[in-house]
This record gives sequence, structure tokens and C-alpha cells, in this order.
Amino acid sequence: MKNKDYSIVRLLNFILLIAFLFLFRNDKIMSNYYIRIIFNLTLIVAGSYAVKDILLKIKGIVKNEEKFKFIKIILYTVLTLLMIYLLISTILNLIHAI
Repeated sequence: MKNKDYSIVRLLNFILLIAFLFLFRNDKIMSNYYIRIIFNLTLIVAGSYAVKDILLKIKGIVKNEEKFKFIKIILYTVLTLLMIYLLISTILNLIHAI
């Protein structure tokens, strides 16, 4: 697919992310665990698209393939650690709520 095909999906993910960030401050709404799961999934999708966009821009700047692979590994590791952190915090909040 071309980048134009993903632009609508990125825009929708960004709008959902902004909406959920405003809802995140409301404890009454975010106490619903289904909304929290959708929020975390939106963060994962938006984060993966952001990493892909960043990697495309870095690939244009960095000509050395070894450096690009190293940067790619670092970015995906950071994204994975962020998602693990969100998952653990959600599980701990669920346990604390019980």
C-alpha cells in the first residue's frame, strides 16, 4: 500500500488518542475497563505508526545500513518497553480496584 492509504488511519488514531487523553483525566469514564483497553490499543497502534514514520525519515538521513538497523532495534525496544509498562500498570490498577 502507498502512504496515502495509511494517512486516514493515522489521522483517526491521532483523533482517538487526543479524545482518550481528555477522557483519561475523568476517573468516572476511565473506571470502565473496556475504555482503558481501547485506550491502550489505540496507543499501541499510534505508537507503531509513529515508529514507522520516524524510521522512514531516519532511513532517508542515515545512509549506512548498519546504523539504521541499530536505530531500528532501539526504537522498537523503546516501543515494546512502553507497551509492557502500560500493560503492567493496567493490570496493577485492575488488581488494586478489586
